[in-house]
Amino acid sequence: PKQVVEHILSTPGCPPFPPAQWLSLIQWKYVDLAKVLESAHTTELDPKQSHVIDDKVELSFRVSKPGGSIKSAADHNTAFTMFVKALSFVFPQRWEEYSEYQSRLGQLFHSFEPSFHHRVIDYD
Repeated sequence: PKQVVEHILSTPGCPPFPPAQWLSLIQWKYVDLAKVLESAHTTELDPKQSHVIDDKVELSFRVSKPGGSIKSAADHNTAFTMFVKALSFVFPQRWEEYSEYQSRLGQLFHSFEPSFHHRVIDYD
């Protein structure tokens, strides 16, 4: 399976998706949407980090902090869209099924107050 993931990652047009989650996807195992979201972006930064190269050179920079978990409809939509793109890249025949499911989840998010979105996320 790891060779399959390597082949997928080297295929032109391959959508961005974490390698470990590609492996889960092709094995039809649980795909962790929180890790998918984390690979997409983060909105927080860790404090500045410094690395001393020698006595005269020091590099300082800020690095992204891991995103953690899915906390909102927007987080879920971002991660699930990435999942559907990855899934349909390797299993194009499943696109319509998962697109309809994503649409249904969007309707659920829309029908509940934001304070109850965690229930939709737990449902998924």
